[in-house]
Amino acid sequence: MNSPREQTERALGEKIEPLAEQQLPGLVPSSTAEVVYFQDDGRLSLYDQFDRLTEHIAPPLAKHGGVTTTKHTLRVPDGQLFHAIKYRGDVEGWRRQIAEGAKKLGVILGSIQNGSTFILSDGRAFVLSDCKHGTV
Repeated sequence: MNSPREQTERALGEKIEPLAEQQLPGLVPSSTAEVVYFQDDGRLSLYDQFDRLTEHIAPPLAKHGGVTTTKHTLRVPDGQLFHAIKYRGDVEGWRRQIAEGAKKLGVILGSIQNGSTFILSDGRAFVLSDCKHGTV
């Protein structure tokens, strides 16, 4: 009989690693999922911000799949904190859902490009090694 962890790994299609051992989300591109980082507003909890961002556009643009927080963060050199979220399934739908929600809410998004640069939706870019990776 499979353990709950094994059942979850099978459903996700990937191994579940302890948080401290996980690679920085978005560092390595995936054909089945995408990672985007959103700016922490400094007021609401991670989960409240996540809910606002992912549910702001109604009806939902994504037709299937899901989105989750990874509990990983990046802090850019100017001190702003960004949280990683990962989505799969209708990747294009989720990408649009999050981008449109962020635009309406005034939230800056970021992504890792070429494994070495953190690009923000406001046009700024940071060398990834100058950013601090953490977890919450």
